[in-house]
Amino acid sequence: MLEVALTNLRTKGYQNCYLLVLKENHNARKFYEKNGFRCNNDELICEIMQKPLTDIRYIRSLNHT
Repeated sequence: MLEVALTNLRTKGYQNCYLLVLKENHNARKFYEKNGFRCNNDELICEIMQKPLTDIRYIRSLNHT
């Protein structure tokens, strides 16, 4: 499913794919890293129900298959 989405983005002319992952979600981070995404250490802190959550940005180039 991920590869289909990335192929669609590539077909539409996008050069990169960016996504945010909860910093504490180690399983998701490993999944994206295994699939060519790299953490660039940008952080976004938001608050949900008075609990701060930290997202980190992952980037994958779409120029390579």
